[in-house]
Amino acid sequence: MDVYTPDGDEATDRRVVVLLHTGTFLPAIVNGQATGEKSDNTLVELCTRLAKKGYVAVSANYRLG
Repeated sequence: MDVYTPDGDEATDRRVVVLLHTGTFLPAIVNGQATGEKSDNTLVELCTRLAKKGYVAVSANYRLG
């Protein structure tokens, strides 16, 4: 599990957004990987943007198949 937090922030009361990869729902060109991972390009970008906006973003893997 990867946790993205706002840089330099010491607030203790933040909203959390939990994001899960799409598995094989999206094609590899969109996912960045063939099977889906918490480190997919789109997921990392979304988590990074949410953290910059003040959210705590969580990206996790789950069992496929």
